[in-house]
Amino acid sequence: LPSTLSGAIVSTEPLAISDTGLIVGRTAAGDENGQLLASSLLVWQVDANNQVHLFEFEDGWPLYDVSDVNNLGEVVGSGNGEAVVWQLTFDANGLVNGASGPIGLGTLGFPYSEALGINDAGDIAGRAYEDIASHNSESKAVLWHTDGATTVIPHVSGQKHWSSARRVDATATRAIGTSCELFRITFKPKVYVPHDCEPFLWHDGQTSPLNDLISNFDGFTELLGGQDMNAAGWICGRGLKNDESHAYVAIPVE
Repeated sequence: LPSTLSGAIVSTEPLAISDTGLIVGRTAAGDENGQLLASSLLVWQVDANNQVHLFEFEDGWPLYDVSDVNNLGEVVGSGNGEAVVWQLTFDANGLVNGASGPIGLGTLGFPYSEALGINDAGDIAGRAYEDIASHNSESKAVLWHTDGATTVIPHVSGQKHWSSARRVDATATRAIGTSCELFRITFKPKVYVPHDCEPFLWHDGQTSPLNDLISNFDGFTELLGGQDMNAAGWICGRGLKNDESHAYVAIPVE
């Protein structure tokens, strides 16, 4: 995928793709020494003739970032420490020609928030969080709904209070994400990092560790995170198998 920038070093990174072929991501350019010269957020579209069309957001990375895009051209991400959403606009040929926004979603009383996924109804999954200052610092998994309401998803346990929601289904009754404890790095006393993470499934108001719902682990010791969920309820993420990190897919059974 091409970039709108030029320089000795130019990189592009797609982050999400919709069923309609909208690809959102970021690009950056640097000099021979690796010094950043410019960066921006992009939408790529490929037409019927395999020609790639570019749209560049006015709100640039790294101050703003994108995480997901749905089939209606709604793009979510973060900016200035807050979860945001843009609405793409299209010309008569169906090509992106503008973006309204970003519209802030609020932080639910926390210092920061971040939007990580959006369904085609416009429901948004993400988190509201604070600086990691101790093992008691908190990140709450959040759903922002199209009617303006919000849902705060309960943690899977009292110890794992660093949570984020990655995906919400079409009816906004199911969501997946990851919950972690915070662990202090011994050689850096004031640095805490997410630790002992596990995926969760939120369904009709109840939060369950995904590991508790699995009937056949197929050699996995445990599942460590929930990355995405499709319309059929299949969940993918990362798990531990033979003491190595491997990708998994969890398929619902009746």
